[in-house]
Amino acid sequence: MPTTPGIDVSYWQTSIDWTQVAAAGYRFAAVRATMGDTYLDPRFIPNWEAAKRAGLLVTAYHVVRPKHSAPTQTEALFKALAGRIPDLPLAIDVEVTDDMPKDVVTRITREVCEMTASRAGRKPIIYTARWFWNRSIDAAPDWSGYDLWVANYGTLNPVLPRDWTTWKFWQYTDQGSVP
Repeated sequence: MPTTPGIDVSYWQTSIDWTQVAAAGYRFAAVRATMGDTYLDPRFIPNWEAAKRAGLLVTAYHVVRPKHSAPTQTEALFKALAGRIPDLPLAIDVEVTDDMPKDVVTRITREVCEMTASRAGRKPIIYTARWFWNRSIDAAPDWSGYDLWVANYGTLNPVLPRDWTTWKFWQYTDQGSVP
């Protein structure tokens, strides 16, 4: 299967020379925008703008916090975007339970996905790992209607969460180094 290299970034990567990233062959970036309904990644706007100037395709991702309501989380994401239009579908990062029960984690995740799709005019991609998804989200056939960005490290082929048979993006390491 052909692949297109890309990276995901957040505050933790500090300042990035996006021209070097593009020159090294990376073609897209997923930039963390928000978590829950109160956290705006302080590097979101600088990373988005610099990645775009360097010629990368750019999107944003939101980390779902089940202890916050879906409407306030969705509003926080779109407020952070401030009219910016992603080149790729927005991503919904599903890897936090906030110690909430499975039915609440499932409901909030579903509502954030649906509200994001409605506001963006296209379905977001879901970022998760099998170990988290299968334990923390109720199974449903309609989850496969969302494209999957799977996190699965140290393998030649990713192991998928139970609700998908294919993936669009595969994060195969959390230890990468990019110029």
